[in-house]
Amino acid sequence: MQLVKNINMLRQPELRKLVKQFDSLTDTTNGYSCYRQNANTLKRLLDKIMVLAKEEKEWYLYFNALHEVFVVLDRIDGKSKEMLKYAEIYYRDKELYMDMALPYYADTNLSALNNYIMEDIFHVYREYYQITDKKMDAFMELYKECAERYEKSWTYYNSLIDLGLLYHNKEMVVTGKENFEKSDCDMCYICSHYSHFGYYLILDDLEGAEEFLHDIVTRNIPSKYLWSYKKCARANERTLYGRILGYCLLLGKPEFFHKVFVEHGKDLFGEYEEDAGTSYILYQILAGDTKHIEKDMEQAAEDIILEKNQTTTTLGSIFDFLCWYCYFILLEKHGIVSIKAECLKETGVEAQKDGSYSVQGLKEYYMAQADRVGEKFGKSRKQFSYKRLKESYEACIRM
Repeated sequence: MQLVKNINMLRQPELRKLVKQFDSLTDTTNGYSCYRQNANTLKRLLDKIMVLAKEEKEWYLYFNALHEVFVVLDRIDGKSKEMLKYAEIYYRDKELYMDMALPYYADTNLSALNNYIMEDIFHVYREYYQITDKKMDAFMELYKECAERYEKSWTYYNSLIDLGLLYHNKEMVVTGKENFEKSDCDMCYICSHYSHFGYYLILDDLEGAEEFLHDIVTRNIPSKYLWSYKKCARANERTLYGRILGYCLLLGKPEFFHKVFVEHGKDLFGEYEEDAGTSYILYQILAGDTKHIEKDMEQAAEDIILEKNQTTTTLGSIFDFLCWYCYFILLEKHGIVSIKAECLKETGVEAQKDGSYSVQGLKEYYMAQADRVGEKFGKSRKQFSYKRLKESYEACIRM
């Protein structure tokens, strides 16, 4: 990644040095894993770069560094809430400097950075109950204005699909998809088309969803996007099928969830993988793996702590807690009635006399946590139905 085309054009020596350091740590030749590996260092560099770039009135560098802050924060666990602060910085400085600076950077993507940054902010706003309907609606209006005024409007239409899926709003999803197809998206094909799995599912076009998934898995996409498979960490069957299963859970599509799982579940999720993430732990036990319960409980305990410490998003906690609620339902189906795991002490769940934990008790505990957080989000976003989401999870795991 290069923050500017020509570092030598920067007049300030310290700024040149910092930009050079950032560029050296973000060589994406072999993919974007370097961002996660170096995330904390990159964040410190970007903060310094933004201060100096503003002093030097290097506006392209300033806004590009601001965009990169969002990219980096997304890769630091527990830091997504910090993006809300940078969103306010962007709103202020966009009004003060953006349109004034654009004519001087005609040979750069400064115009497009507005929509890239708005996409970054959208992904944060979508997730937090603190962003009420009023604030979300105002943001989407501003986002639409940016889409109409600046380059790369496809980001707005993709975000419209994403928000429509969360709200089960078919009209919003269809409008987003139709306009996305008319725009020129030149980013990673896989990342920019993730939400399109949900488009087919919300319209009950299961055949279309399957065909779209098959095309991506078999690399049957426009040739100009084939570079995506080399760069994108999501370009593998397990992640792609995991994504479509996630949309089934979100949208209440148990038939397709079952179909995908019967055909691919054992192959993709039957083998235990450490640090798989909460939804994948659910898929692993759904595929029949009950040998790693004690290890799974470490993640179950961590998800409670993350929510208590407010280091995860509201939606993230809802999805995680529903996964654990379903996980314990599945344990009961396997005839497992108690678990021994020291880490569960941290959740606040009361242990039995022998130090073990009742699966029934854990199921009720995680259901209560999901209900609590889900109802909080539902009060903030009237178009979101927690009840509908919970029923979808319950229906999908009844295999």
